[in-house]
Amino acid sequence: ITGNTEKLERLPKSDNNINSIMISYMYTNNIEGLVKILSNSNDPNLAWALASNHSLSNAMDTLKPSLSSDIQPNFSENNKKPFFNAPQPQFHLTESWPKLAISKNIFDIISDSNNPNYLGNIDLPNMDSNELFENPNDVW
Repeated sequence: ITGNTEKLERLPKSDNNINSIMISYMYTNNIEGLVKILSNSNDPNLAWALASNHSLSNAMDTLKPSLSSDIQPNFSENNKKPFFNAPQPQFHLTESWPKLAISKNIFDIISDSNNPNYLGNIDLPNMDSNELFENPNDVW
């Protein structure tokens, strides 16, 4: 959305989810990565078709022995149509989305004050739970 694809390019190195890796390869136009993911996920026919469409001869040569027998590759250079890539963003924003201001409610304050790692300076009165309500049977 913002045009900053650096994070998407770093994602496959740290992620173990094949779907998110594949999506990041699609958004960044990393065809070699897509061919590698497809061949590793036991779909060499689709990987070979993608490699042949994008003229990746090294990948085509390595995938050709693993093609199924019912696939007859008959692509010719004369019938090759242009392939489509994702459009490049028109505007490269330098900022990310604005951060949301989240206000704390009474439950967040109480849970933070009971946390030993909490560094806040909110003083809560020491009250018994019966003192919080006029009628102790009231429910919030």
